Amino acid sequence: AGVDEPEGPQALIGDSIVWRRDGTIAFMSNAAWPGRASDLLQAMLAETITRQGLLDAGVSNRGAGLRNDVEVRWDLSAFDIDEGAGLEARFIAHVRIVSTRDRKLLKAEIVEERESFSDRSGEKP
Repeated sequence: AGVDEPEGPQALIGDSIVWRRDGTIAFMSNAAWPGRASDLLQAMLAETITRQGLLDAGVSNRGAGLRNDVEVRWDLSAFDIDEGAGLEARFIAHVRIVSTRDRKLLKAEIVEERESFSDRSGEKP
């Protein structure tokens, strides 16, 4: 299986940590991911699929020069901290598994994870 880099707004897939407040996007000052978020998320997903044995074949990052029977494609819609009704880290993505032979959609799912924390230190309530 090949794992594509996630698609999404540039604000979410760059190296800045996104902070939302009242629908406005800001970036955390003096803080950044150790690389582009899209690269880090792609590597994390490939490793997770491999460790959990979710697909029968080995998993590689798409673009690694390997021929894959299926590809994991995904669109990122949230990868941020939302200060709306409290502090919450959010990850939301539309994930699709596609056959590379006939481009047939094999499975599609919205993956959503949220984690609340009590203050800007990141401690859980």
